[in-house]
Amino acid sequence: QTLTELDLSYNAIGQNAANVLGAALLENKAMQTLNLANNGVDAVGAFTILVGARENPTLQYLCLDGNPIGEEGGRMFVKVAASEGHRLEISAVNCDFTMTSADLKFKGGA
Repeated sequence: QTLTELDLSYNAIGQNAANVLGAALLENKAMQTLNLANNGVDAVGAFTILVGARENPTLQYLCLDGNPIGEEGGRMFVKVAASEGHRLEISAVNCDFTMTSADLKFKGGA
């Protein structure tokens, strides 16, 4: 059978495992849901995961809630989310970054 949903929330995976998961997303052609909430993933790990998620044709939902992504990671999050359109739902609640109306102008609005 093929793995389509993976919940690794609350496992303290950190940056190294985040890098491995990001690379695995580049190869995986079945994953639909990935929950990485509350794992200590920082901006670098989040970026690697987001790049893998962006390139993965089947991933529909990615949860990064509660990870210390910070402002730098938040900026990367906005760029990747903007490039995805509506295919991929990404959740990043309580990730230590804020979004302003200036951040949201990527949608072509005023």
